[in-house]
Amino acid sequence: MDKINAMPEDQTKSRRDLNKRRSIERFLTARDWREVLAALEADGDLIDSSDSDGERSDQDIASGDISQTWSEFLDAQEEASPGKRGADECSHQSSPMGSVSSPSLNASAERALWVVSGQAQSPDRMPKEPIKRDAQDLTPLERVLFFRGFQRDDRIEASLVEGTEQASFSVVQIARQVLRDLKKGDSLTNVSLPAWLLEPMSSTEKVALAMRHGELLAAWATEPNPFERFLKGIQYFLSGLPRVCSLRKPLNPVLGETFWCAFPHRDELHGITTLFCEQVSHHPPRTAMHMRNNRLGVRVEALMEPRPSFGGNSLKIEMAGHSLVELLHIDHGERYILTRPAMVITGILGIGKQQVECVGKCIFHCPKLGLLAKFDFKGVSLVGLRGSTHAVEGKIYIQDQKRYVLFGRWDECVYLKDLVTEETRLLYDANQVHASYQLHIWMPPEDQQPEKFARRVWRETTDALSCGDFDKANQEKRKVEEGERELRALREESGTSWEPTYFELDPQSGIYVFNERYRNLLDIDANDPVPVPGP
Repeated sequence: MDKINAMPEDQTKSRRDLNKRRSIERFLTARDWREVLAALEADGDLIDSSDSDGERSDQDIASGDISQTWSEFLDAQEEASPGKRGADECSHQSSPMGSVSSPSLNASAERALWVVSGQAQSPDRMPKEPIKRDAQDLTPLERVLFFRGFQRDDRIEASLVEGTEQASFSVVQIARQVLRDLKKGDSLTNVSLPAWLLEPMSSTEKVALAMRHGELLAAWATEPNPFERFLKGIQYFLSGLPRVCSLRKPLNPVLGETFWCAFPHRDELHGITTLFCEQVSHHPPRTAMHMRNNRLGVRVEALMEPRPSFGGNSLKIEMAGHSLVELLHIDHGERYILTRPAMVITGILGIGKQQVECVGKCIFHCPKLGLLAKFDFKGVSLVGLRGSTHAVEGKIYIQDQKRYVLFGRWDECVYLKDLVTEETRLLYDANQVHASYQLHIWMPPEDQQPEKFARRVWRETTDALSCGDFDKANQEKRKVEEGERELRALREESGTSWEPTYFELDPQSGIYVFNERYRNLLDIDANDPVPVPGP
């Protein structure tokens, strides 16, 4: 009888093991990145429960650790602090656009808004224009850009300055004014925020942060050893994860909005990396990005679709889409595909520590090398009672065998352990990367910027935000949004559909590919490519 009762459990385990092997085989036998995409569709979980020791699901992290509901919490805060009502309380007036009008804030409240956003500086200190520099002080590659009219720009980097104090500003006011009617799990993509909660830049500009530690891209492309090259790609992936928490949100890009910039490498042999992105869909919001470096032989295609949702005491942003990286100069080309974890901002109601966490599972895969890395970002629960802050675990498969494990904190150090030799090595040091691999952003001159260049579309709005004039920022933001509605209405009347200008959709892969008719925008450094050292 005991044997009979044990059979279903054994069969279940065998089925799990079989599914696990098939899951790995789908990735490792893929001949190109199109088959990898098909494998991603077939294996939605990426890592099953039998492939992880003590792992927790995303649902555990975003689960109801807080007993109070959203409305109960707000009501309790209002009853507990009756003296804070009146002048300090934000008015709730809906505009015809569905957004909320800017509140009247005193100076201390305005300062608190800037501190709570992760920036320990006042609005009038935000850099508004590219910094003028003398050509004599520039590196050779910077001079190439300088004489083409480009200027180094620090605005995007300044948005990542970490605040050192927790503001006394009540985020409950934000909740009461903007999120009162949202329920747990609701999407935030259609919520129009008032200007005082916005960052003075568009989401398309944030794409440039993919190259904040861009020297790692050069290290990746020039590494001669195949396995070490794979690890360099993992380092580049980890370096792009956000380490700063911000309650403010960048502006929603309009349809067809573009952003274009360049990154001169320190070593002249590594050339200039250029980046171009276009908003190819408004609902849902999708941004297509292309990045290239001719001397390194690097091409990157990516599609980003953020899916923000409300989680009670947290905001969760799932990053749908994936990135394809091609190293053209290595053995007739190597292609890598990677997906991204979700980002969760916890403590938005003042419960628990306010911080940014990466959660969920993602992959980094090179079909040609037969190498696959699977990551599981753990994080902590909403109130910090379970889990380890910024924790990440992973496994690297060589062909069909699990050979290495990854573990550590993605914001500090990640280690690699060889399961055969039992040796452990440091794979990634976030502080060392931040100190040694940063690149600066250079912006094109105005006369070369496309018509819907992000800085041109939102100039009046961002200038008002940078000066702290939230009423004017709301007005300018509304002008842009109403203009887009009028354009959409005209297209509907004429029966025409909108098509991207700079990208073309590959129907087989679902990837938006950069239109080479506009390659002159990106081929800034046309010197001969860098030869890759032999093994």
